[in-house]
Amino acid sequence: MDNKSVSLDGLSVADLTALQAKIAEQIKVKHEETRREVKNQILALLASSGFSFSDLFPSGSAPQVASVVAKKKVSVKYSDGQNSWTGRGRMPLWVKSFVEAGGELASLEV
Repeated sequence: MDNKSVSLDGLSVADLTALQAKIAEQIKVKHEETRREVKNQILALLASSGFSFSDLFPSGSAPQVASVVAKKKVSVKYSDGQNSWTGRGRMPLWVKSFVEAGGELASLEV
């Protein structure tokens, strides 16, 4: 990794936001590349040693490291046809704008 300094002083908020989105996307891409490389290395090591994945994991899938608690999906309570909201958490901007414009929240109920 280079220790180059990048000056962000001349960028506008919009430019910085766009840059932030590009960085987040690039981080995802790099994580996927790393995962793919590690997987290929493991499979190559198994093949070179005469093992197969099924030799190590007879059930056909890798064991779960940590169990994930299954959450029940919350149904949509409010919708305007294009957007939807469960009614939980912070009120989305589209609902807030609708209510501030004089609309009734009850009219958005599904």
